[in-house]
Amino acid sequence: MQKHLQQIRLKGTMAVLLAVGSVSAFPAWALATPVEAATVQLTIGNASAETNSAFTIPVTATPTNGEIASYNMQIDFDPKAFQIHAITSKYGSSDLTTCSENTEGCFQASFDNENGWIRVIWIDPSTGSTDPHPIKGKQVLFDISGTTKASTGNKTFAIDTKSTENFSFTDGHFIDKEPQQLKPEAQIIENSFNVSDPPSNSGTGTAPTIDVKVYIDGKLQEKSATAITTTINGRVTTSITVDNDKVIQQLEHNTVKTLMLPFRDNTSQVVVGELNGKLVKAMEGKDASVQIQTDRATYTLPAAQIRIDNISHEIGSNVSLEDIKIRVKIADGSAKQSDELKLLAQTEQFNNVTSPVDFEVEATFGDKQVQVHQFNNYVERSLALPDGVDPTKMTTGIVLHNDGTVTHVPTRIHKEDNKYYADIKSLTNSTYSVIWNPKTFTDVTSHWSRTDVSDLASRLIVQGTSKDAFSPDRAITRAEFTTILLRALGLYSPKEAQAVSFSDVTSSDWFEPQVTTAVSYKLVSGYEDGTFQPNGLITRAEAMKMLEQALALVQLDVIKDAQAINALLAAFTDQDEIQPWARQAIAASVSQGIAEGADNKLSPNANITRAQTAAMVRRLLIKAHLIND
Repeated sequence: MQKHLQQIRLKGTMAVLLAVGSVSAFPAWALATPVEAATVQLTIGNASAETNSAFTIPVTATPTNGEIASYNMQIDFDPKAFQIHAITSKYGSSDLTTCSENTEGCFQASFDNENGWIRVIWIDPSTGSTDPHPIKGKQVLFDISGTTKASTGNKTFAIDTKSTENFSFTDGHFIDKEPQQLKPEAQIIENSFNVSDPPSNSGTGTAPTIDVKVYIDGKLQEKSATAITTTINGRVTTSITVDNDKVIQQLEHNTVKTLMLPFRDNTSQVVVGELNGKLVKAMEGKDASVQIQTDRATYTLPAAQIRIDNISHEIGSNVSLEDIKIRVKIADGSAKQSDELKLLAQTEQFNNVTSPVDFEVEATFGDKQVQVHQFNNYVERSLALPDGVDPTKMTTGIVLHNDGTVTHVPTRIHKEDNKYYADIKSLTNSTYSVIWNPKTFTDVTSHWSRTDVSDLASRLIVQGTSKDAFSPDRAITRAEFTTILLRALGLYSPKEAQAVSFSDVTSSDWFEPQVTTAVSYKLVSGYEDGTFQPNGLITRAEAMKMLEQALALVQLDVIKDAQAINALLAAFTDQDEIQPWARQAIAASVSQGIAEGADNKLSPNANITRAQTAAMVRRLLIKAHLIND
């Protein structure tokens, strides 16, 4: 008999489902015969906090073999000690209208502060299909966020593992297309949460608050924010609360562009700026940004990118904006992230310049929480580089993904007050660091594209055809060009749930995630016959069509006037070879200096080479001020 990941029956899962909301799309294949059990390790994080302090505890699952296709659990807690505010999914979508198409599956949670329980359910709806997406390795499932209520000493968040109604997992193995259910046994790593009184010298029963400087467009605003510093989950955390009404008054009578909250205290590992939805809405109307500054990083977030109207709709239109809290957080990366980055640096032979820093934005109201992860435009974060670091030995910022890999994110280096900073621009929130990764290839040493190829290779955007060769004059396929463009722009996941219907792109293809992401950002489209032709060679005209779409994403102008387009293209002797669908796109690339041509020719129907791809993509990034020249 095969060994499978331990798991239970969905009868328990469905019981919890009824408590948190019906999901009729879930399959009814739950009840199969139990088979030999394996183990899953569930870890509820440790924490220590003073009374009336906020906390966040991660819950992590690690299958020791096999995989997890669903889980259901009830976590019990002492309601006299804790007030739960939110259960935040770290893996799985809570949007029941779209989660069935999300590769991370469907997640639902609820909690009861009166009776002291948390109920959580997750399922991979693709289980049983030809392309399932189970949890195969260590994964943070969700975070428990709340506040402490009383000094009660050590407490635990407990699970009754003997009850399948309260604790169950299923695996993704099938017999006759029904999932195997496994006996409910698991290893629980018990957590310890110590709730203590604040230091007696605080005199208030809570951690002391201090005034924080607030600047509006560089002008100091007196007594417009306070801060409180506590230890949460073993990390020194400072929360800055803005006097929303006072700042709104300034907005009503002045043209405001930046609300700056500087907190340069190198003892705080986490700094959170808190505003309410009413202030965010007022800032949105002024096209203003909120800027959080710490010793290690600066986060500049345009209020419009928070999309407070969407948040209000999700939380409930009956909730006043001033009752919705918006938290903008800068945090040191975890010890685990730092260790993973060091190990990866040794394996991939690059140098770490900075420690990882995490950026988050969340909205809360009562027990409801909305994560703001995606933005419509690029948002800037600046990482302070260590003193004494050679600015020429920094190649790019990187994103640290949950699977331990890293990828390029557009990065510029600038100097301010004798200190260097890495300005990272991204369309999502994540954890970032900066690396030094010099790279070149022997076959571009004397090639015209040497600078372009070496720069993009050092930034993890292009790869060689072998360890030492780039093959600069080789033609490139549509899938390869799409992948390079996405890496350059720092795009690694779809903007939203996206179904790709190209007949020649399947889930087993290496390029399927890239094509899906590119389609979601409207960077690519297919042919009239329903194909994408991923392995077909891409022409210069087709490449410039994709680049035209990218121009809009990076907010560069696209020439649209027909007379201006004709006048611009008239300078090239082969402009009559340009097909009507490509004229605007090619004119846009020419006008922005991305395409230059050779010998007064654009060669629109010639296949673009790897060298030309590197040159044009790099020019796009420079023109958009996403990287240094």
